[in-house]
Amino acid sequence: MLEKPSQTRRGYEGVFHDSVIICVTRGVIMRAQAQSKTVRRSIALPGPLENEVRRVAREDRSNVNRTVVTALEEFIKRRRSRQFQRLMDEMGSDPEIQKASKSISRAFTAAEMDGLEFHVEKSTG
Repeated sequence: MLEKPSQTRRGYEGVFHDSVIICVTRGVIMRAQAQSKTVRRSIALPGPLENEVRRVAREDRSNVNRTVVTALEEFIKRRRSRQFQRLMDEMGSDPEIQKASKSISRAFTAAEMDGLEFHVEKSTG
């Protein structure tokens, strides 16, 4: 949720939106990641999963909290990667993009052949 701009001691204005601070200085907008804040959250885990988390934490010489945080970070990273791949697949099946890609490919193929022909002529001649 956006909050109203706040005046800082140096006269800069900042708009706070969740964990991102947007600062306006001399007409230039800069985005800076706010310091992440640890939030305590209670979750319920099925017994077997909780036992597995404890086992993994012991094996990694870590603790349950760090193990759960790492697992969630990896899950989110994989999910974003799958979403990106899905979007790339959709883009690749778009007829307009396929047309543009073929055009670019033809242009580069011609440029590659120029270099190849020069190399072949030089080695045989």
